[in-house]
Amino acid sequence: MAHSLYLSEYTVRNYVSSILRKLKLESRIQLAQYVFQHNKDH
Repeated sequence: MAHSLYLSEYTVRNYVSSILRKLKLESRIQLAQYVFQHNKDH
């Protein structure tokens, strides 16, 4: 994903960590579940 967006792997990792922190989630799995649950509403 980082390569196709012309971002470093570190930058993407940092973005994901920031999103997890803001949503008070602990893992990428929880993030995927969150997105799935909230995407069904739209």
